[in-house]
Amino acid sequence: MFLKCFGESSSSGRQYPTVIEELCRHFSLADIQKSTNNFDDNRVIRDGACGKVFKGCLRHNDGSYYAVAVKRFHVQGSEGFKREVELLCQLHHPNCVSIVGFCKHKTESIVVYEYMSNGSLDQHLGSEVREALPWKKRLEICVGAARGLHHLHAGLKRTIIHHDIKPSKILLDDNMHPKLSGFSLSILGAHFKEKPKPIKTDFAGTYGYLPIESFTSDTITDKWDVYAFGMTLLEVVGVRRIFERVYFGIEKELLEKCVEDNIDPKIKGEIAAECWQVFIDIALRCIKNEADERPAMGEVEVELELALLLQQQADVKNIDIIEELCRHFSLADIRKSTNNFDENRVIGEGAVGTVYRGCLQHNDGSDYAVAVKRFKAQYSEEFKRDVELLCQLHHPNCVSIVGFCNCETENIIVYEYMSNGSLDQHLGSEVREALSWKKRIEICIGAARGLHYLHAGLKRTIIHRDITPDHIVLDEKMHPKLSGFRLCILGAHFKERPKPIQTDLAGTYGYLPLEYARDGTVTDKCNVYSFGVVLLQVVSGKGIYGPDKDHCLAKELLEKCVEELIDPKIKGKIAADCWQVFIDITLRCIKNEADERPAMGEVEVELELALLLQEQADLTNINGDYTLLSETILNPESEWGWG
Repeated sequence: MFLKCFGESSSSGRQYPTVIEELCRHFSLADIQKSTNNFDDNRVIRDGACGKVFKGCLRHNDGSYYAVAVKRFHVQGSEGFKREVELLCQLHHPNCVSIVGFCKHKTESIVVYEYMSNGSLDQHLGSEVREALPWKKRLEICVGAARGLHHLHAGLKRTIIHHDIKPSKILLDDNMHPKLSGFSLSILGAHFKEKPKPIKTDFAGTYGYLPIESFTSDTITDKWDVYAFGMTLLEVVGVRRIFERVYFGIEKELLEKCVEDNIDPKIKGEIAAECWQVFIDIALRCIKNEADERPAMGEVEVELELALLLQQQADVKNIDIIEELCRHFSLADIRKSTNNFDENRVIGEGAVGTVYRGCLQHNDGSDYAVAVKRFKAQYSEEFKRDVELLCQLHHPNCVSIVGFCNCETENIIVYEYMSNGSLDQHLGSEVREALSWKKRIEICIGAARGLHYLHAGLKRTIIHRDITPDHIVLDEKMHPKLSGFRLCILGAHFKERPKPIQTDLAGTYGYLPLEYARDGTVTDKCNVYSFGVVLLQVVSGKGIYGPDKDHCLAKELLEKCVEELIDPKIKGKIAADCWQVFIDITLRCIKNEADERPAMGEVEVELELALLLQEQADLTNINGDYTLLSETILNPESEWGWG
């Protein structure tokens, strides 16, 4: 068919007559070179097995410019070029990438496509470069890709078997709408009225997306695509990695962890139960070993649409519940409370937004202060996660949410106001009055209670992932409350045995345990480690790392015993019995082996004992200052992770 359409060179030198040229534009090599600045390496947007893809720039008839993707095939890829042009000229579907034109000049084989500004799906999964996709957007992308694949299988005169479905072949336009691409391996199947039959073909595709029959037979059906799409669904939700490659790409056996334990932490807590059941059922059916047991893409499309509908319905209910639990402010209310986001009201500025001091009125007309956090536009998912999480937390040592505002592009959370700032502002600071030793222990106990509540006081464990002194805030009575929940992830249900979760690295350098920094393994023991580091800061008054590298805690702990580093403001105020309990539990918290660290419940109990011993010693102390005779040396190879 391709030769009939493209023909042989004519006496006039035109190699490609009528049919294909009517369907898409034939560019000269000079046009292509001009559009890509002579294939400038700085214009490369992907480098694959078939060739390089460049970002190009062409002009409309009216003189305006538009971006295109220019794929320059390797010399040996000329057959893939012909196949791709032939197929793309037949495809007209909103979920299949469109061809703009082609160029065939001597050894150059080039296809020009519409430009997809948001790259490919794989660039949005587990990547630090781009913003994480929310669950609903992932589901919408899956629905769109399923529609495109269904069109290939059943929407044309002949079935088209894509032969290489994977996230890198699902492109995303300006509006994040998905389109299938990468048709160089595609083959034509049966006519639409005929019963599908296996087709003999050479082995091709991407390892990890190939069904078992690809290794035992030289025939292919549309159920190959269904299998590959099922693996893509698992990758989208973050659980494909738990499918063990048993033999030549057969990915069938679940490891010890169940699927739900391996969901991408960025979307944990976003997935409604009813939606998940439909989604995972169809995904697992897609990767059945027996091809005949896999569903057709039309059924996959319908099931994914149902999953999306169930998610949308659950989200509506969830919003209603959240509004019942905390107040929904208008943007006018927020502007009034902060004097239209007056810079003089700023009390904190972080990665995700700015915090203002606001003023609201009780029903009786009296004023009360609040903290108003205005999220940056790109952190809307963090805003949602914070609101949903904070609405569930009811503990005297966790900061309380007053309400929220999501109006137009504004995402704002209103918290109770903590008049004494954060703990880090009271450590090693000349601005505020130095904290007494006993007050420091009381603050540590309160923070430990809050963290114990997150680990064991709810239906599911909440792993904070960023326990630092600046996330322990203090009210007017210096009572501590945990804050900064934007990195939190949900762990096991309270009746289940805790299991490690794989996640991208996040948190604050210096507070991350070895196992997390090494391979992204997260458990509640990561919080325990961070809390142990906080305890060291509380007693030393120094930051782990800081501008003065010679006098930061991380360096000095390598050279001195802990007792030498006690904050001079509290030296002589610590009773020996209290110190022994305090430093013992601190050192256990920062053990390198997660299993050797105590649970937060034990940390809380030990700190309460330390406080009791200090109070008892204070009652009987008639000699003034205490003397500590112990010398505590940290072993960087076995007890802590900074060395």
